[in-house]
Amino acid sequence: MQPFRVVVTLLFVLALPALAAAQSDPLSSSYLPSIDRDCEHYPDNVWITSSLYKLRQDSGTAPPCPSLFGNKWGTFYGTQNEFIDFQVHVHDVGGGTPGLNLTVSNFVQSSPNKYTIPSATNSVPFNVIVYREAYLNIKNVTASSVTFYGSTGHYPDILIPAVDPYYGQSTNAFPFTISPGNNQSVWIDVHIPSTAPPGYYRGTVTLQKDCPRMCTTITTLQIIIGVWQWPSAGYMPSTSSLASYEAVGYLDFCNQFFNGSYASCAHYPGSGGSSERALSLGYQQLAVLMLDHRRSMITTNPPITSGFSTWETYYKSLMNGTNPSALEPMLSGARYTTMQFSSASGYVNPDIQNWLTEFSHNSWYSATAPIFYPVDEPQATCSKWTAFTQAASIAHGNSPRGQMLLTPIPVIHSAP
Repeated sequence: MQPFRVVVTLLFVLALPALAAAQSDPLSSSYLPSIDRDCEHYPDNVWITSSLYKLRQDSGTAPPCPSLFGNKWGTFYGTQNEFIDFQVHVHDVGGGTPGLNLTVSNFVQSSPNKYTIPSATNSVPFNVIVYREAYLNIKNVTASSVTFYGSTGHYPDILIPAVDPYYGQSTNAFPFTISPGNNQSVWIDVHIPSTAPPGYYRGTVTLQKDCPRMCTTITTLQIIIGVWQWPSAGYMPSTSSLASYEAVGYLDFCNQFFNGSYASCAHYPGSGGSSERALSLGYQQLAVLMLDHRRSMITTNPPITSGFSTWETYYKSLMNGTNPSALEPMLSGARYTTMQFSSASGYVNPDIQNWLTEFSHNSWYSATAPIFYPVDEPQATCSKWTAFTQAASIAHGNSPRGQMLLTPIPVIHSAP
C-alpha cells in the first residue's frame, strides 16, 4: 500500500468514532435546522433578544443586524421541564403601529427524533405563554445612580399574558397600538415538556398589525430551541433542591388587588363575600404561581394554632405536590420546600407542638422545613433577642425539633 493511501485510510478510521458520536448527539450541528439568516429579509425595526435585555419604551432602536445585542432570529437552550424565555421588540418608525399582535407556532423536532411542543392555549396547562410588557415610569433616580441604569424613563416591568395560563381566559393584552416613535416589547415563555426528547426544535413568531380588523403580517421570525438531556435520562425536578422563603404581608393581597382595606377583599371572585376566604384563595393562587417558579411563598391564612382543617383545605395539596382542585400548576408535582409557622397567640409550646405534629402526621418534615420566625432583625433591641431565644428554646425542645430563621441587620464598620 502506498504511503498516501495509508495516511488516508488511517484518518478515515480515526474519524469513524467522531462521526458516530456526532450522529448519536441530538444537539450535533448536523441536526441544526436551517433558518433564514439573511438580515435583508427582515424589517429593520424588529428584533429578538434574551430575557436579560431591557428596552425602554421611550428610548432605544434596533441594533445592526447581525449583532450580539439582538438579531432577527434566535437560538435558546434548556432542558426537560424547564422554562426558557426570550423577547421580541418592535420600534415604531414614526407614524404609530396600530393593532400590534403576536402569535407563536408549534416547536417541532424532525430529526433525530420526532416531537412537537404545541403552542395551543385552548386548555390548561399549556406550554407557550405570550406576554405584553407594560412599563413603569421611573421619575426619580437613587442617590447612588444605580436604579434602572441611573436614568429616568419608561422601563419594562409588568407582564400581561395574552391568555391567562391558569384559567385559560383571553385578556386585552393584544392587539396593542404603539405610539409614534416608541417601542413595544413582548415576552415569550416556553415550557419544555418533561417528555420532550433532546434535540433542536424549530418554530416561528409572527408579528401583525391592524388587528383584529385586517391583521397584516409585518414579519415572521424564526426560533430554534435546543433541548439538552437532563442527567440520568430524566428531567428537571419541579421542586427546587434549594429551599426558598418568600413572605407576603397579611393584607398585602387586599391592598394590591383592590387598593383598599380588609373588607375590600370580599369582592374577590369565589369568596362568597368573605374577606377571609378571599385571602385564602388569593394566597393559594399566589403560592401556585410561585411554585411554578420553583419558589415557596410561605405566607398562609388563617393563623395556625391547634386546628388545621381550614388551612389544609388550601395548602395541603401544595405540601403534597398535588394540584388544588380549582388550579392547575404548570410544573407537575411542585411542592413547598419551606413553610412558616404562624400563630395569633405568639410562640407558645402547645401551638408549636401541634404544628410539628401536623408535619409529622402528613410526612412533610423530610421534604418541607417548618420554619419559626419569631422576630425580625433582633439587633434593633435587646427585647427582640430575648423573644428569639425564648421561642428557640421552645421550638428546639419539641419533637421533632423545630427550625429557627434569623434575619440580622448588617453592621457596617468604618475604617479606623
